[in-house]
Amino acid sequence: MYKQCPTEKGAAQQQILEKTLLSMMGEIPYDAISVRSLCTEANISRKSFYRLFANKEDVLFALIDHTYLNYAHYLPDRSLIHDGANRELQTFFLYWREQKALLDALKACQKSGLLVLRSLEHVLHDDSDTLRLLGAADNHYSREITLFFVSGIMTLIVDWHEAGYDRSVTEMAELMQLLLTQPPMRIPIPL
Repeated sequence: MYKQCPTEKGAAQQQILEKTLLSMMGEIPYDAISVRSLCTEANISRKSFYRLFANKEDVLFALIDHTYLNYAHYLPDRSLIHDGANRELQTFFLYWREQKALLDALKACQKSGLLVLRSLEHVLHDDSDTLRLLGAADNHYSREITLFFVSGIMTLIVDWHEAGYDRSVTEMAELMQLLLTQPPMRIPIPL
């Protein structure tokens, strides 16, 4: 597991390694990237690398985790949000559409499922805002509700990306609003 960096220098190096991995994944297969090549490309010594990460997979986990956690600080251009659909859901879909490089890289290395798994870990362990949004904060079945909805939502993000963002942010937000407020089997299917 990667370490939380207590120093600015360590945090900066960690971020450089994450960005370098993402860049390299856009050019060569993930399995062809070695710790040595990652360190060389990032201009960071292997000794420094191993102070921050145990292996290459930890860099990928940190990249996914930090992308997920950065959503809390995301402020979209308000002109991109349309009236009518839930603003919070539109913001969520805008954010993930902007993470195309990461989603492309995960798809290329067949690791899109990691996004779903890491998202579940975050929500289950420390995301009370998401639990409240799902109505699961004080529910006896909060874990099950969370597993169901978060895995579904993040799988929709992956599918939306793989379909080339074939629906608008507003359409995705409206669909998610329906899924969160109505039993899925009762949603009318457009003809």
